[in-house]
Amino acid sequence: MLRAVCVVGATVGFSAIFAQTPHVSISADFNPQLNFTPEGAVRFRMYNDEAQFSRIRLGITLENGWVARIHQKIGRIDNDPDDSGTEVAFLERPGWWRVGKIYAPFGGGRVVRENGYGALADSTLLIGDMPILVSYINNGKGKQHGVVGRVGATFGLSVAYGEHFGIGSTSFTQIRPPEASLGAGRGYGLIIGADVEKSFGGLTASIEYMWLRDGSTLLDRDEELLNFRGAYQFPYGPLIEGEATYTFRDSSTNFRIGAQLSAIDKVFFVPSVRYYEKFGWRIGLGLRVRL
Repeated sequence: MLRAVCVVGATVGFSAIFAQTPHVSISADFNPQLNFTPEGAVRFRMYNDEAQFSRIRLGITLENGWVARIHQKIGRIDNDPDDSGTEVAFLERPGWWRVGKIYAPFGGGRVVRENGYGALADSTLLIGDMPILVSYINNGKGKQHGVVGRVGATFGLSVAYGEHFGIGSTSFTQIRPPEASLGAGRGYGLIIGADVEKSFGGLTASIEYMWLRDGSTLLDRDEELLNFRGAYQFPYGPLIEGEATYTFRDSSTNFRIGAQLSAIDKVFFVPSVRYYEKFGWRIGLGLRVRL
């Protein structure tokens, strides 16, 4: 039913598009990576260890300010519950609402990053003038379904309430490879988070805490995670970043060190070293191309 509503909404929106003179833009992001495992296996994939897809992007901006966006994946992630070739496809009035296939707003958008069919409202609180994002997504039986929202700017509080959250390949890449997603029927009914991010010149630092409860199966045990990330952009030089994620139940520490080195215009070399407590070491040699 929800997908039908999204289709109808998109149809109405695109009907409005052709009644005006739209501005159309086409661009692409490529994130290919060679991934090396401790067993000596080497794998080439069209996404990186942070589950950032290679994709073709289409944007259509109307005279009234409405925007339609479609991001089409180039390559998919094995075992991803989202087996669609489309990453996102939505119609939005920027700063007000968004409807279609969207990413739900949670934390800094790096640890819990779930997409789905639904709608998002963008507003501000009457007290404190703080931004508030509230979304509802429904991906069908055994997949993410419920309400996800975040309040705040530099400091934020987030909640995901419903069913099967955290199963996407794009979520929790700090503690598992993208191909090791939990899969349909797993996940959590409640995730609460708090995050803060500050920038000091070229340095950006963030901390994010997540509290996971109401597991869908006995394997989905109560958990708490704490993520630290720091990145420094050298003037006219490379971007260097480091990240550590601690899981409280297993007292495990997972970390990643990476860099982004300019090769030629709009092309970057992206090496990374990652350690998962449960999966061991991973070395990534990738590119980031923006067209």
